[in-house]
Amino acid sequence: MVPIVSRGGGGRAMWAKDQKDRGRWHNCKECVVDCDEALRRRRATRSEEKLAADALFLKAMTLLNLAVCAADHEPVIMALEGSLKLCPGSKEMQAKLDMAKRNRDVFAEQERLDQEAAKTHRNKDRQ
Repeated sequence: MVPIVSRGGGGRAMWAKDQKDRGRWHNCKECVVDCDEALRRRRATRSEEKLAADALFLKAMTLLNLAVCAADHEPVIMALEGSLKLCPGSKEMQAKLDMAKRNRDVFAEQERLDQEAAKTHRNKDRQ
């Protein structure tokens, strides 16, 4: 397990990573909050960039797990892009970013089709 916060706190974020590794997603909101806190506290040194990249990646995976519409994928994409800037060349991060963009596009298309169908249904009811 790679710690995502520096010494001095952030136990819930490490716990959330343990839970992610086991496939259990409890307390997703707390995980995102802890990742944001880890990012706020990171220093500008090179050694801290990997920790920040890990925090962004974990945040993105948590948000991706909760995403239920196209708009929900935007913070995921932003977090993954930020993680890739800090840790370029990660194939896993790039694959997750590509997947998040595809998912966003699929959700957007489905939302467009749903709106179109609803409009057609409303127009039929008016006639």
